[in-house]
Amino acid sequence: MYNAGQTCCAAKRFILVEPMADKFLAAFKAALGALHAADPLDAETTLGPLSSEAALVTLLAQVKTAIAHRATPQNPAFRDEFFGPVAMFFRVQDEAAAIALANDSDFGLGGSVFTQDLPRGQRVASQLGDLGIQEFVNKKPVRFGNLDAPA
Repeated sequence: MYNAGQTCCAAKRFILVEPMADKFLAAFKAALGALHAADPLDAETTLGPLSSEAALVTLLAQVKTAIAHRATPQNPAFRDEFFGPVAMFFRVQDEAAAIALANDSDFGLGGSVFTQDLPRGQRVASQLGDLGIQEFVNKKPVRFGNLDAPA
């Protein structure tokens, strides 16, 4: 919940394979429950405010839509990016489904793969879309060709 989830690379979509889902979700809920929302200048605060009232209104509308339509690809919230302390949790059957879902995003500026199996983690990470990084580069096309030009 870094910066109350108001960054482009904040963790917002959690995709877990079935064997790990219940254990993760229980720990994640406990961690969220331990957050202390208060004055950001107070050292005890672990969850600061949103940037504006308009941001809050937008986020609440997104959450309401997400709840009403469930977390499916047909849900308008499936294609939205939540700029706030909101997370979407996806339970998938296997690694292939996790990779497919991770790549089914219009955003994806940051991503992480967590595993105790390093070769597996590298294999999975290599299959995740790299389009997000393109938002951080300036592309310069260079073309070559033979053209007849007047002398």
